[in-house]
Amino acid sequence: MADADRDRNRPGDVEIGAFLSAESVRFRCVPDGYTQVQGVAQGHAPTSSERENLAEEIQPRVTYRHVRVRWRAIARIEGTC
Repeated sequence: MADADRDRNRPGDVEIGAFLSAESVRFRCVPDGYTQVQGVAQGHAPTSSERENLAEEIQPRVTYRHVRVRWRAIARIEGTC
């Protein structure tokens, strides 16, 4: 296995996560949200999110019920001791 593949498959050294649940959510307008991880080359800090009962493209003035959102970011610490 190449070093790049081994690094990609190893678990993260730091993991941050968040969880949101709501009985109902309603947006007045389409939100402009994004994720940005500082100090890491683009595409090298894996993030993932899961949504339940919330559309990928939010529609304004639609009530979403029993919503759950999970988000996490994983980082690896590089260097040697």
